Amino acid sequence: MGKYEAAEPNPEDKGDGGEDEDSDGLEAKGSDSEGEAAPKKAASARGRLDDDEGLWDPLAGLGARKKRKAAPGLDAATGPSVPSVASTAGQGRTKAASSTSGPPEGQAVCLFGLQKAPQLNGKLGTVAGPVDAATGRCPVLLADGTVKSLRSENLRPVLSGAVVRLKGLQSAAELNGQLAECGELDLTTERYNVYLADGNATLKKVKGDNIELVARYVSPVRYLAAQPDKRPFTWAEAVKRGAARERQSWSSQLALLSELGLPPPRFLEGAALAKA
Repeated sequence: MGKYEAAEPNPEDKGDGGEDEDSDGLEAKGSDSEGEAAPKKAASARGRLDDDEGLWDPLAGLGARKKRKAAPGLDAATGPSVPSVASTAGQGRTKAASSTSGPPEGQAVCLFGLQKAPQLNGKLGTVAGPVDAATGRCPVLLADGTVKSLRSENLRPVLSGAVVRLKGLQSAAELNGQLAECGELDLTTERYNVYLADGNATLKKVKGDNIELVARYVSPVRYLAAQPDKRPFTWAEAVKRGAARERQSWSSQLALLSELGLPPPRFLEGAALAKA
């Protein structure tokens, strides 16, 4: 009791275990034994380490590897791709530009689709300024001199107030090629009231596909606004006088300019206009 006896070696346990133990022994016989080769390998490895000045490439022995396709949205070298500041800023400018698009200033428009003010549907106006990016609305000057702030989706560009040429008429082919003044657009029938330049201002109702723009003449409101230093009148007085006139009549507009002491716009002769 109290004494430990060393276990006797079992002859059946000889094999790989015994060989490993013998190979790790301190004594090695022969010049080709592993005991002598190991120090040589270690020294050779240390020599290479000294030659490389301490640099060691852990992937040097792996060889060439096949490239793998990066997952969508990932960059093979840098990881997840992040949009650059320039690209995001450009997208912001594009969205801002598209959100503020609308009819250009001075464009004649017809109001439609208004829910809170249905009495204005069908009225003509002129875009008096750019679309506000914050509200999406632009000022529209109506024929009565009032200004409304409306969304661009409620404004339909029209040819009202312009000189047009009739074309493509089937039932009244004799009118094709004639000049006329384009009046208001009837949203119900989708036809314009046009006044022929035949000396009698004959009224015809034609579709937009049957007229083409020839030229626009300047309305008194726009003409007066372009000459702020030559007006012998106040703006309120001019608008008040213009509101009482028939907006689509050339004679009334010329009379208004004469009353205000302004020179009338220059017109081309009929023959020259017909060739335009």
